[in-house]
Amino acid sequence: GCNTGCCASCSASCSTGCNTGSCGWGTCGSGSCGTCGTCGACGSCGGWTCVVDIFNPCDAGFDTGPVVAPPKQFMRYKPFSMTASSVGFPFICQSRRVEKDCDSNFVDGYNAQEPNPVYREPMNAPRNSSILRCRGEEYSTEPHLGYAPQVQDGVPYYCVFVSADILVKMMEFEWIDDLTSDVFVASFIYFPNADAISLMRMNFLFADTGRILSETVIDTHSVLQESDRWTTYLILQCVFLALMGSRLCLVLVRCVRVKEKRKMTYDTFLTAALTVFGIIDFLIRTVSEDQTMTGLLSLVTQIISVEDPTSRETVEKVINGSFQTLSMINATVSQQEMMKIFAYVLVFMCLLRLIQYMEVHPRVDLIARTVKAASGDMFHFCLIFLLIFTGLAWLAHWSFGPDKIMFSSLRTSANTCFQMLIGEYPFEDEWTEGWKQKVWYVLYTFLLFLVSLNILLAIIVESFLRVKQETDSRQEVRSLFPDLFSLCTRRFLAFQHGWPSTLAVMKHLEVHRLDRGPVSVKELLLSNQVHFDNKEAALNFLKFYHWYLGPCILDAKGREYEASRDFVLSYMCDARCSNISNKDYAAFIHCVVHIQSVARRRRAYKTANRLRKQKQKQAERRQNVLKLRTNIMELRGSEDNVVRELGSWLGINTQVVDALLLMRAAGLGSGGTVDPVDSVGTQSTSLGEDPVSIRPPSLVLRSMERLEEFGDSKTAEV
Repeated sequence: GCNTGCCASCSASCSTGCNTGSCGWGTCGSGSCGTCGTCGACGSCGGWTCVVDIFNPCDAGFDTGPVVAPPKQFMRYKPFSMTASSVGFPFICQSRRVEKDCDSNFVDGYNAQEPNPVYREPMNAPRNSSILRCRGEEYSTEPHLGYAPQVQDGVPYYCVFVSADILVKMMEFEWIDDLTSDVFVASFIYFPNADAISLMRMNFLFADTGRILSETVIDTHSVLQESDRWTTYLILQCVFLALMGSRLCLVLVRCVRVKEKRKMTYDTFLTAALTVFGIIDFLIRTVSEDQTMTGLLSLVTQIISVEDPTSRETVEKVINGSFQTLSMINATVSQQEMMKIFAYVLVFMCLLRLIQYMEVHPRVDLIARTVKAASGDMFHFCLIFLLIFTGLAWLAHWSFGPDKIMFSSLRTSANTCFQMLIGEYPFEDEWTEGWKQKVWYVLYTFLLFLVSLNILLAIIVESFLRVKQETDSRQEVRSLFPDLFSLCTRRFLAFQHGWPSTLAVMKHLEVHRLDRGPVSVKELLLSNQVHFDNKEAALNFLKFYHWYLGPCILDAKGREYEASRDFVLSYMCDARCSNISNKDYAAFIHCVVHIQSVARRRRAYKTANRLRKQKQKQAERRQNVLKLRTNIMELRGSEDNVVRELGSWLGINTQVVDALLLMRAAGLGSGGTVDPVDSVGTQSTSLGEDPVSIRPPSLVLRSMERLEEFGDSKTAEV
């Protein structure tokens, strides 16, 4: 019989097996092997079923020829000098799809054409397969060129170790064909100085249109437990967990002490998330065992222990070991990538909290307040901007995608448009850009790069100026470093004088926020929220804030006093008199204060005299009002001369009084009775009013209205 791989039986006199994988006539001693069918793929040879190995996947690392004995002695004159070492051999893998019906009339007609006998060989031979094929959606698990696939993440892959010879054979026998879905080339690289292993992988995706999209992925993994940084990691992680645990316990204690329902705050959620992340990372690194380096050493051991590189079992064993190591590294890297994403989100949350902490000082909080002030305008701007951006990105993909790799998909087109926003225009040679692409460039530059970005900058700048103007208008706002110095000074003085805490002062101001008067020493001493030992401590407390903040915390009287004191001080500083020295400043201030007191007493004396005179005039008016009331009481039963005297005293013309008397004698006023006392007395409620301005009785008013009909303007005026 023949050895493994012979396509036909040998003669009975065959003493030596035929050549492995031979096709045609082979010799075996004095006999000969029979002929086989078409050389190439696995086919039938008479009643035998054979598998022809087109190439050996282990050709990259082993010599499939005759074994040569190693030398007895070898002197290496130069040591190994590598900063990185390749673990194993690079391997190339592909995933394949099953063949399906193309469901196309053109494909059916093209595949049905008959071969032309005038063509050269082998084009004139009859065909045993279709010329045009279509890929299905399902993955193929059938052997390809004699080798079965290896499953990774649910996808069957056909893998071969890479070498120069194997690449020639792959091209010759079309290892990659029209049913290939994607291809990746992977290699393990170890860095001894960093004690890290990297999986370098290049992915190639075969699109339905024939375009090949490439992607490079480098995943690096380091075993922390075996490095010198492991002790540092344990110390830092324990400190971090202690801080987060104490913070979380403090939050829980506050929740228990507060009886009413407490809401979940941002700080509580962030503290809980940081604690959970620290515990999970600590358990993963301390409890679980990292088997990455162990798997790599196992792979190296499998490769070194290969005895027969032509054996299919050996080839599949090495490929399986490479795939297991690849899967192990991918699982470890995926786990670390999930933790990295978790940490990535937590870092962003901490940055947001840090921005919120900036609200502690108005000068530092400009960024946060600017964003808040511009949030409304920015929201409406983003709606229009995203609409235009998406439309232009889709237009570029639809127009230039088949020809330009930078617009090949909607995602890459959006990425290219974003790069253009920051000035990275993908200009090419002029002859490669048509008029449609140039028009699109002009439209994009005008709408997004010039108009939209400048509008966004205008919104931000306007909000920043508004916020800065508001901050500058607040007189109590100081710079950051003086405020930090004042905090330290306040802590020291509070410890020295026994001042209350800042929180207690804030509660006091909150309780008395509706009081219109200024904060005084008496108010602080009588407050239930703050406690001062004596009056001097409260006075020093107010003096401290007046010293730091200045006159902006004073009321009108305080600012007036400050202005007068500044005037005196400026006068003293600007006097520059030779007879005034530094020691005379106190005496000078005493004299100025004495002069001011004399001026105030003089002004008070004049005010008292004026008030005394006003009281005398009010007394005289009161007497006149009493006299007027007495005369009015006697008006109804008096004689005509008394009425005339009353009219003259009131300043009424004598002719008018006579006319009124005639009207009274004629009975014009008998229609209603009028109480002159009530009519006049109701107008004299204030003793300071002039008696002349008192309204006359109703009878006089009605008589005057009748006199107006005669056209006497003088009478109407009276």
